[in-house]
Amino acid sequence: MTYTYKATLQEEEDGRWSAWIDALPGCATWGYNKDDALQSLREAAELVLEVMIEHGEEIPQTPPFDAGVYDRKCPPTEDLSRPPTKK
Repeated sequence: MTYTYKATLQEEEDGRWSAWIDALPGCATWGYNKDDALQSLREAAELVLEVMIEHGEEIPQTPPFDAGVYDRKCPPTEDLSRPPTKK
């Protein structure tokens, strides 16, 4: 089964990127660049969902959203069901 969640990416002052999924408590990570952070978040989300399924927990559902990557002026989001884009 494929799950799609809104991921938030934020560039930190030191140049690293933080990434998290609000709908999955505890699902947060970072990377040296946006692609690294997104890949780490994808892996973390898979693990969180795997554990939730193993424990019989309800999988959070999220409303539809406009998937894409935005600059810091707008809430950044990325569709985790697609591979990251190389820029």
